[in-house]
Amino acid sequence: MVGTTMKAAREHRGMTLRSVGRKLGRSHSTLYRWEEGLLTPEPREVAAFLDAVEADRAFRAAAYAELTAPASVVLVQYGGDADDVDVPHAAAVMREAARG
Repeated sequence: MVGTTMKAAREHRGMTLRSVGRKLGRSHSTLYRWEEGLLTPEPREVAAFLDAVEADRAFRAAAYAELTAPASVVLVQYGGDADDVDVPHAAAVMREAARG
């Protein structure tokens, strides 16, 4: 679930929901719902979130895989090698999504 990756990226940077919410102009409760899978963010919202937390390639690639792959593929991906993700393509898609 993309929310799990978003939460991991945020926590990796030591950021709170409130601090990310201020950067995005969103409430911390909305971000909490995204992270917990109670609401599904749009791809552009995921891209903006990852930009706000300055997520690295691995988090962006995981989020891209979760947004574009069927659930069964995402589960296999976590058990596989992260190098299998086409990171340049993933980054381009995330940038395009952020533009809206």
